[in-house]
Amino acid sequence: MTVTIYVPCDVFSVQVQLGYDDKLSEIEQIVLRAVYHHPELRGLEELSAALNLGRPLTMDIAFDLMRRRYALIDFAKGTMRPAPGIEKRIVDGTLADLPGAETVDDRKLVMVDVLSGHTLAATGRHEQPARQALIIPVESGNAELAEVSQTELLNAINRTLDAEYGDLLRTSAGHGAKARGRRLRALSAHLGPQDRKPIGKRRWLEIRVTPSKNPSGQGLLIRIEDDTLPAARRAIAEARLQQMSVDQPDNDFIRRLDSQADRRPLRSYTFEDRLTSMHQLLVKAETAAPGSRRKRHRELVYVATRAWESLAAETELEMHAHPVYGRAAVLDQVRRLMRLATRQIVLASPEADDKGLEILRPEIEEAAAKGVRVVVLWGRRHRQQLPDPARNLLYQFNREHQVSREHQARAVVWCERSSRINTSLAIADDRAAVVANGSILYRGGGRGTQIGATLRARDDAAGCYPIEQLLAASRRSFPDPVLGAAIAVRHDDLHQAAPGAPVAEPATGPEGIPGLPDERDDIGGGQIRAWAAAWRLVIDSLAKARDRSRLPEVRVVAEDEHRDLLWSALHGAEKRLVIGSRLARATVVSNGFEEAARRRLEADAPLVILARRPERADPADGVLSRLASAHPGRYTELAERAVDGGLLIGDEDVLVTGFDLLTDGAGRARREWSTIGVRIRSRDFANAVARLTADQRDVAGNAEPVETEQPTPEQTRAAVLAHRLTITGEEDPDPETIRRILGETTDEWAVLAQMRKLELSSAVLRTATLVALKHCPSLDDEQPQFALRWLVHDLWRKRSFMEAALLRDAVSDVAWSPRRSLAAVAATRADPWFVTAYEQAVLGGDGPGSHEAVALALTGAAALLTGLPVPDPETALNDIDQVLECLPDQSGAVGTLVSATRRHFEDVRGALPLAAIRKEQVDALDEQSAARDWDALAEALEKAAHFSFDFNVGTRTHSYLFQSDQAFGALTALIPDRRPEALRGWLAEYDVRNLGRLLDLATKAANGPREQIVARRRARYLERLAAVTKLVVRLAPLTGITQPEADADRRIAAQVVGKTLAAEWDGLHEVVDKLGIVEGTLARAALSTLEDIYQWAS
Repeated sequence: MTVTIYVPCDVFSVQVQLGYDDKLSEIEQIVLRAVYHHPELRGLEELSAALNLGRPLTMDIAFDLMRRRYALIDFAKGTMRPAPGIEKRIVDGTLADLPGAETVDDRKLVMVDVLSGHTLAATGRHEQPARQALIIPVESGNAELAEVSQTELLNAINRTLDAEYGDLLRTSAGHGAKARGRRLRALSAHLGPQDRKPIGKRRWLEIRVTPSKNPSGQGLLIRIEDDTLPAARRAIAEARLQQMSVDQPDNDFIRRLDSQADRRPLRSYTFEDRLTSMHQLLVKAETAAPGSRRKRHRELVYVATRAWESLAAETELEMHAHPVYGRAAVLDQVRRLMRLATRQIVLASPEADDKGLEILRPEIEEAAAKGVRVVVLWGRRHRQQLPDPARNLLYQFNREHQVSREHQARAVVWCERSSRINTSLAIADDRAAVVANGSILYRGGGRGTQIGATLRARDDAAGCYPIEQLLAASRRSFPDPVLGAAIAVRHDDLHQAAPGAPVAEPATGPEGIPGLPDERDDIGGGQIRAWAAAWRLVIDSLAKARDRSRLPEVRVVAEDEHRDLLWSALHGAEKRLVIGSRLARATVVSNGFEEAARRRLEADAPLVILARRPERADPADGVLSRLASAHPGRYTELAERAVDGGLLIGDEDVLVTGFDLLTDGAGRARREWSTIGVRIRSRDFANAVARLTADQRDVAGNAEPVETEQPTPEQTRAAVLAHRLTITGEEDPDPETIRRILGETTDEWAVLAQMRKLELSSAVLRTATLVALKHCPSLDDEQPQFALRWLVHDLWRKRSFMEAALLRDAVSDVAWSPRRSLAAVAATRADPWFVTAYEQAVLGGDGPGSHEAVALALTGAAALLTGLPVPDPETALNDIDQVLECLPDQSGAVGTLVSATRRHFEDVRGALPLAAIRKEQVDALDEQSAARDWDALAEALEKAAHFSFDFNVGTRTHSYLFQSDQAFGALTALIPDRRPEALRGWLAEYDVRNLGRLLDLATKAANGPREQIVARRRARYLERLAAVTKLVVRLAPLTGITQPEADADRRIAAQVVGKTLAAEWDGLHEVVDKLGIVEGTLARAALSTLEDIYQWAS
């Protein structure tokens, strides 16, 4: 059942700069052309008289043009002329493409809803909710305008402007027709200190929700039905409403919502559901009778927009994420992150002392010297005091770095009062962050293992929503709001845009949505078919966007949401559940916890607890004892791996937080501090954290429930250092850094063995192995020899044969594979020493084994076919031919290839003509590429031809451009013949370098001199046309393919051996796949040198 509720919204007044539309106005263009073509009118008095504008208006236009740097004014002479770049635009006829010059300073009202923090237009909202309405309690959220992004703020202001001035632009003709007015748009917004507090009366946002009973029995499940809020904000609002139903079940609002809740499970619509719905709607729409198509079209637009929103919401949360295990590894990542910052660093730690600050002192001083602001938040409890040595150290930082900073600003921003925060944070600008439990600024011993996550934004183009949420939470936790304002939250505050740069309005739906089809067209008519084809392109583009590789999704979790995630995981995680905490207490580990865990374990779903037990008098001890005795195979406790905070690992999700999951009970009143964490959704990330914390195997898509190994303490310490080496080496592969970390252990070989066991980063393990071998007193001991063998095989697999052969000499076992003679053959491939190494490998000692003989046969055949870089190639190849005869006879595909290769050498006494073969192959690839480009051009031209406008000017212009005697109609006639010279003639006849000018000329020719296509419609149409012209420009320079000249006999012989190779290619790979790692790698390397010949012969 759908219910209407009212969300309270705070109203703010914002200082804005407004401009008109996105193009230069007609009068501004006239002024610029006048002063360019008529130098006698450059005086402002003369210009005012000639144009009959009046002095005040002329001065306004002149100063607007000067402010946008479109014109230069000589104040001494009172003259004006166009700027140099503008003069070229006047000549080219592209003045209309410039943004408008006129700006207006004003104040506008916006409002922020207290539930999700979304910014909306303040017009058209309820100043009083309806009587007997469902009103969300005011205390359920808060509004922070300072946390709103510049793009979101400008979008809300633009919606306000549309509501205020839209009626002035409309004509009395109806049907949405617009007069030739100019739209006022927001260019920038400034938030002063006076703008950060709400003004006037609170307003109310009406939204429709569907409540449902939660199957777990805790609270309600709520789905927001309308699209007033974007997808990301809807998710926040739904989560807060659901959390409110758990925390405040006796609230009147919740009780009334509960009375109307549906008892059936609430269906959640996934992206796949939306795509399926679009396919079904499209089938119905194609056969819809005239008069019902508008309804079908609107349904498709609604579902497509919802699908796009869900995809955009997921993309907004995607980040690079890596697990961090152990305090030393966390500090390593914090140091690296601080060195990357360019604007600000935020450090938060529940505990802090001078020794903890000293650890990061070099990085803090380096940041202060670069002018990077450092903000420090400390303290867990309200009355907590910062130790005097730590306070003195923070004062010292400011004294030492204050002189070189402007306005005597603080180098380190901190407060004497506690921030009451329970999670460690390190944030660099809005690009990267480290989130960890425990305390990063406290040197004293923690109460468990410190675990964290490094987060990095996916690109540098825009703000990162999860990190902005962490910054906003840090600013809210700062006890002094004046000093806390130093924390920049928004991307725009940290990365200032160039003055006057246009601000793009955010997209509100998928690209390419077609216009409404003609209601009068028959079923199956041309317009309906084109409309349906355009919709299929929209559906395909959405599906392709969803199928692209995705990064982990990161969501910020606050306060009691942690507990909700814990209970959801107890009921929902099927294959794995690891709960980490400092200590288990009866506030959480109660009878309800025991019942949920028992049901889980009886369903063969495992449960691992990483926490210490309480005293025996605590009821939680009895709960854990009963679980351990009743389910010994599925229930595991690792008290020695207790976590310094909270950790939750499910099938695909990981929660890292300072919230003590098995200690902190319900209700905010029970805790003095605020807690935030991050929930990371990624199966690979969850697998990595499970391996580190509980030695669990990876979970595959359909894997059975995983079990936990029981390592020794020595193995645990080795695993921690191995993980620290991996994450440090991936970011900073400096051998000195790796040597320093290895120096912290007395058994570096155990650490390397753990890295090999877990199959961690081979690049880091390779460097660490070399560092360990360099400082090893003797390479003949067992561990160095084992490490050498691993290193040789690792280099061999990478086909670094020269390095592997050099290290192979240090391996004492002569019979170990690869043998030294075989390593020499691999190292000297394509080398003058190859003949000598090949003879020794085949003829020396006891001769090659069966697998080695296959690898040597293929290597020798490859040398005979491709040649060797020696002064006398024929003699060298003749020696290889003789040695090949001494190899044991090979059967099957290998024997056939060797025989054909030797016959070819006997016929031509040389290698294949590789230069001619590769030239033919390149030409064939060019021909295929050209064919694909011609197909793409035909598709792009068809897509452009099906573009539909929803107003007459655009429709007439589009029809004009695709007439047979106009640009794109003439191009359509050239497609079937596929002649590049015809495209060159088309480019010479039609100047498509400036598509905007071509479109303007066509618009005037089709509609009259006063009509234009502007704004989004223009941009979308030009994008379609540009896709066509780019392909034309790419195809026009092509010339015919010429066959290379080669000796006829050599060419025939090459074709014979090439056909043999192509016929036996699959059989050769089957033989190679059955070889060992060493021989198979060398044989594949030999086949890879024959790849060009195989492709040519095929």
